[in-house]
Amino acid sequence: MDNIATNPVVNFGGSLLFYILVSLGLYLAASKRKEEFSWFAFVPLLNLLLIAKVGKFSPWLWLLLFVPIVGWVFMAYAHAKFAEEVGSKSLYGWLMIIPCFTMFMPLVIGLTATER
Repeated sequence: MDNIATNPVVNFGGSLLFYILVSLGLYLAASKRKEEFSWFAFVPLLNLLLIAKVGKFSPWLWLLLFVPIVGWVFMAYAHAKFAEEVGSKSLYGWLMIIPCFTMFMPLVIGLTATER
């Protein structure tokens, strides 16, 4: 009997669900802020540019993702800045450090963002 964690269909489905939740959250936040390129949220590398643009920091800082531990903390910092700029609580971005919150926090940020 196969382990469910090694089943490729389950892995693909889980990855797709994660991608949709994160992208939808970023899209909702950016569109509430009336960003011109809010559709960037659905394109894998362009979504990082969207977070950098809205969060008002240099896109070159995303290179920190390649540094162990520093990249993990920077990802939380970037989402905290993004959340702050869209009118949500920056705490939601900092919760991205905790693995079980990583999937849901962008959606929470998108749903709690304020209109601009």
